[in-house]
Amino acid sequence: MDLASTISYRVPRLRFQATNLDLALALVAALLLPVACMLLLDWAGALLPLALYYGVFCFLLVRWRKGSLDYVGPVSWVLPLFLFLLLIQVLTQISGVMTVEPANDPWEGVLLTLIVWAPLNAMAEQLLWVYIFDAFETRWSERRRRLVGGIIGILLTLIFVGMIHALFWGSFLPAFESLAPWSYIFFAAQFIITPGYLLLYRRSGSMWPIFALHIIADASLVLSAQYSIIPDLWTL
Repeated sequence: MDLASTISYRVPRLRFQATNLDLALALVAALLLPVACMLLLDWAGALLPLALYYGVFCFLLVRWRKGSLDYVGPVSWVLPLFLFLLLIQVLTQISGVMTVEPANDPWEGVLLTLIVWAPLNAMAEQLLWVYIFDAFETRWSERRRRLVGGIIGILLTLIFVGMIHALFWGSFLPAFESLAPWSYIFFAAQFIITPGYLLLYRRSGSMWPIFALHIIADASLVLSAQYSIIPDLWTL
């Protein structure tokens, strides 16, 4: 079984045919959006870049280009894959808890971050991750070109995830100390979780299984570090 057949759509409703415009938009998102978020963060705090990231790119752009955000009932939870990714996610968050540097913010802000930011982030981010991949993987119908497009899409998605965390999230979210073997487990797991999200989306026909996995990471970060995003939202 090759990559093309492994990642192919199993749910007809999800089928999306990208155009050259989608290639351009995906490149802008993958390579320029993290830089824009970093600059806006330095200028005014996290609120404006979050509006750009979530509102413009994750929700509006994806809804415009794909016609749906795909938060619908899954045709299947693909339990073997879902449970495997759940295990990786739990191991990843255990590693994170062992290495996170506590923020010890006021509990009111921590609670608000937990009930507002954690689910919002878990719902929004992967919409753009999937779109970046889809833009390249679905652009060509010829098998070999589609395979190359899929490889480029996966690499661009990983690049984007790395850049947005390094340039944006890493500037204000709780930091992690380097502590073997936990730090190595945490880092290595990202190369399994992110492609796993893409595959789970295509097999399940829905974003909800990915949301269920992603919110574990966001809630774990907030609770283990006792972190509030509120002070970082506006710095002008």
